[in-house]
Amino acid sequence: MDEWQIARQYEYAIKEVEWPGGGKIFRQVMAIPYDDTATLETNSPPLCLIRIGSSTQKTSRRKFHTCSIEITPIWSQDGDKTGRNLLMSSSSILAGQRQLLDLIGKMSESQGVSYNSIIKSAAAATPLNDQSLRGVGFRTYTLEAYSTEQRTYQRPLWFRLVSNSGGNVSLGWDLPVRFDFFKFVLRRQSGTPPSSISSGVSVALSTPTSITVSEAGVPSGTWWYGLFAGYDDDLLGDELLLNYSPPSYFRVVVP
Repeated sequence: MDEWQIARQYEYAIKEVEWPGGGKIFRQVMAIPYDDTATLETNSPPLCLIRIGSSTQKTSRRKFHTCSIEITPIWSQDGDKTGRNLLMSSSSILAGQRQLLDLIGKMSESQGVSYNSIIKSAAAATPLNDQSLRGVGFRTYTLEAYSTEQRTYQRPLWFRLVSNSGGNVSLGWDLPVRFDFFKFVLRRQSGTPPSSISSGVSVALSTPTSITVSEAGVPSGTWWYGLFAGYDDDLLGDELLLNYSPPSYFRVVVP
């Protein structure tokens, strides 16, 4: 992933973070450029800002760069101008960081995200403005994440044969854990693997995001199945603008 995709992936995942007793931690999660001047007056806490820094080439891994990703959760509380409750209560900055860090630690390369280091700033609280009794608390986590120069699109995961009997072939696979995943395309071709979403013949799926398929009446011979994942970069829902992953392949010999 490039730095924009990484930030959007964190945005997608952090939106789902919940307190141990249930309920989303953040009302809003926003991926923004590093120099964006998003203000608390227009975006109400609890929110999480994800700032995207510039990328630098990593000489030890030539195909990769490192980019700075700042994740800043922000809480507020009326009647707490000093910020004491924001730091110490059961729904405070320090209490929420456990869920947030647990999520960051679990976001491995299976989601296209990998980082080298993470630096935590001190937790801090400040009045929202001089006229308010409302305090704002925050803490910033800075990640040195591995990125690519170009955007990348993850192959379908764990593409596998479920059964092959009497010309009936069943296949299964897993969903990519990606913010921009849109649909699958499955193709079948004799002799050689399908190289594109127009190679061979189409194998119909029950829904665009199905994770299993059963094809009846497959002729005898050696067949290659190619499974492609389509991604919607701009979340516009336009199939003509999708970017497709390299295929995952499976070779099936039908007696």
